Amino acid sequence: AQQEVAPPATPSMRLDGSVALVTGVGAGAWLSIALAEAGAEVMLVRRTLDEPKRTVVEIHSAGGKATALCCDLAD
Repeated sequence: AQQEVAPPATPSMRLDGSVALVTGVGAGAWLSIALAEAGAEVMLVRRTLDEPKRTVVEIHSAGGKATALCCDLAD
């Protein structure tokens, strides 16, 4: 009799306990939200805070952790 081989396990996509730094937050806000949904604390960095603050509010309202930071990475 042949022995069944289990398929390889899919790695967990959880990021609990991790911190994610997302730069240029704007059109890529979806990435920040996805990282927060996976459990990461998200730091959103942009030269202006309008868009990152909206994304932080969205992440907080879903129970995630996020902070908006004003920074020009060209400096």
